[in-house]
Amino acid sequence: MKAGAVLAFNSLLEKRIAELYRRLSDVVKDSTAKVIFRFIGADSMKHSEVLKALAEELGYSDTELNEFVGEYRDELVLLDQIGESITNMANSDDIDIKILLETLMMLERVEHHTRGVEELLRECGRLGDETFNKVCRALLSSIRDDEVRHFELVRLIRIFYREMGEE
Repeated sequence: MKAGAVLAFNSLLEKRIAELYRRLSDVVKDSTAKVIFRFIGADSMKHSEVLKALAEELGYSDTELNEFVGEYRDELVLLDQIGESITNMANSDDIDIKILLETLMMLERVEHHTRGVEELLRECGRLGDETFNKVCRALLSSIRDDEVRHFELVRLIRIFYREMGEE
């Protein structure tokens, strides 16, 4: 495993996810949902920056980074689908609740994208010196915990919108 490249690729995923949440916050009308999506987006941008810094510390090449495109194809396709759904909602006068619920379900799946982080947590003992390993493990554990909270927040917002649609 090329830890630097895994970190760099996950940094790019987090940056893209942050942008999707920002766009979604601009589309939804409910102020609570807006705040939550902005919060998750800000967290994702923070994760991106942390992962990028760790990746740069370990080093990686563009070739190594590109190897992950195939491995993470499903995640990338899912992000494209979410982006298309958000664009469709943004271009509509009224948000179709069904499209919003489908988008939120896809975002729940995205919040389970911690596969790369989990792999890195298992490999932390071999990344660098002992101090770097401890710092890396603490940061990655924090990111993983944030992703669990993000999943729960998106799930709750989806339930809220589903119940609104049933009224």
